[in-house]
Amino acid sequence: MKFDPFGRKEIPRSFIMEVQGRLRTIPADGVTLRSEWCRLSADDDNFTFNVPVSADLVLPLRARYDSDLTGREAELPQEIDDFARALVNISRGRDKLIGYAKSVRDGAIREIEKVRAGGVDLRFERVSFKPTLAHFLGQDDLAEALSFVMAQVHLSVLQPDFRRETMCVLVEDAEDISDDIRPFAEEQEENQLSLDRQQSEEANSM
Repeated sequence: MKFDPFGRKEIPRSFIMEVQGRLRTIPADGVTLRSEWCRLSADDDNFTFNVPVSADLVLPLRARYDSDLTGREAELPQEIDDFARALVNISRGRDKLIGYAKSVRDGAIREIEKVRAGGVDLRFERVSFKPTLAHFLGQDDLAEALSFVMAQVHLSVLQPDFRRETMCVLVEDAEDISDDIRPFAEEQEENQLSLDRQQSEEANSM
């Protein structure tokens, strides 16, 4: 693992170059890899390639192992191959990934509008992709590989201490969005009722 002068962790450039080299040896259809996509996760030392899918979507592509490969050097070629093939599959499946995210976004907004119509102040923020292991996304079968990508809906919810906080809802199938959001809507409603009771009690005590 490498540290820059500002204390930020970086992926060894040799790994990036190896992935770039692997892309040149497989049918990559013009797939590119940019070094600025590559980071180490903030919460651990796993490789993450933040691969752009569209203007507002990024798919975080992760390694199975952390950046310390001591004793696991024999596994590095497979990791490199996984990343290269995953990048190709992201490119080949870009339209499907964008369509999946759009259907989740549209469904989430539709369900949240229904909830809000009932007086529950649940708020939509955005849709993103959950980090996906390159090992799974690099499979030969494109449909199977893409099935491991999951969208997550970011919601602004009211916590029991009355602070607003962003929560993520994993959505495997856009058709199930109502079931996925319902628990958050119910919790939001309960917290709002609690806040209303507290405010009423405070007003009556004056």
